[in-house]
Amino acid sequence: MQYLAKDHYVSMPWRNGKGTTQEIARHPAAPEIFDWRLSLASLDSDGPFSSYPTYQRVVVLVQGEGFTLHFADGAAQTLDELGSAAIFAGEADVQCTLVDGPCRDLSLMVRAPGTVLAAQVLDPTQEFRLPAAVGAQRAVFGLSGQSQVVIEGADQAPQPTVLQAGDCVLFDELDGEIALAPLGADSRALLLEWTHFLSRSHRG
Repeated sequence: MQYLAKDHYVSMPWRNGKGTTQEIARHPAAPEIFDWRLSLASLDSDGPFSSYPTYQRVVVLVQGEGFTLHFADGAAQTLDELGSAAIFAGEADVQCTLVDGPCRDLSLMVRAPGTVLAAQVLDPTQEFRLPAAVGAQRAVFGLSGQSQVVIEGADQAPQPTVLQAGDCVLFDELDGEIALAPLGADSRALLLEWTHFLSRSHRG
């Protein structure tokens, strides 16, 4: 488990120069051609998303009134609820229009043959448990309030970690069962789960 605090995210421009993003994590850490990347994007005006051929992409509304994605085939999807998500091909021609002012989205890009498995807001009223899984990478992002995160089944006694809003906890396939519990009525957390290039290509 790796705790990633929002104060340590790295700011950088979009590939198309139309906006800025804060990178949370990527693998591998240095090369431009990554197997996966998790980041926070600031959407300050209408405009196109950058193109990332060979990647699958999911974007999740984490702040603001939302935005609508317009695809070249005429389809459109509006994300106007906290935690609402859209999954699409990285090379898709996508135009973004804001619903009512600036907002932020959480973006996960996964290089083929890896794929996004889940992007869901966890029930804030009860503890959530996720069993260990071979070949899967997971992240839990704090949408609001605080949540307690515990990895169980490890060699050492479980050590609870408090997830703050805007921070992220990254898990890999070597971690045990994950337990997540809300620490207040305003607690909201988002689960992302995916397979990535190395885990898929080295199976079997």
